[in-house]
Amino acid sequence: MNHNIVVILRLIAALASVAILYFLVFVILYYSVSAIITRWESALLAFEEEKKRQPSEEQVKESMIEIVIGKDDGGSKGENSDSKCAVCLAKFKNGESCRVTKGCSHWFHEPCIDGWVDACRSDYPSRDLNCPICRRHLLVV
Repeated sequence: MNHNIVVILRLIAALASVAILYFLVFVILYYSVSAIITRWESALLAFEEEKKRQPSEEQVKESMIEIVIGKDDGGSKGENSDSKCAVCLAKFKNGESCRVTKGCSHWFHEPCIDGWVDACRSDYPSRDLNCPICRRHLLVV
């Protein structure tokens, strides 16, 4: 009979050890996952705050002058001009809608510079928006 009690006590001790081990693993995993979730939440909040500080697409577009070649520009960039869009490298033609930066006066096709700005904002949301030619800040107010 004493032998049975010893076996039962050893079995209880082994089960208690396994239970304590599983409990410790659970606690460690719980706090690890909690810490990871907290860091992700704080990083997400910081990203959202940075995104709120970025200028809107309308503000970027308003910081440039819109011109239709051959109408509003006095003919300075017509079909025979050697000037090219720095984004697509195509020559400017009469009737094309363009944007001119206010700060550095560089010319771009409207869809080219809009696409460039969108790509910069999506790839590097925290980066300043600069002119593709001279790197001057686009938001000159």
